[in-house]
Amino acid sequence: MSKVYSTKMNVYIVQPGMSKSKATDDQLELLGVTKTWLLDMLGVKLYVIASN
Repeated sequence: MSKVYSTKMNVYIVQPGMSKSKATDDQLELLGVTKTWLLDMLGVKLYVIASN
């Protein structure tokens, strides 16, 4: 008898060279679209870690 385990995943982008306050509109749009796609299609949350 095989066992089935559920898993929960998150995606983390660590980008210390990117400044939160200086992120361009294109960067924010790409991250937003990516976050929405991951959540809607896979149920996975996206977290971005950047410099202040």
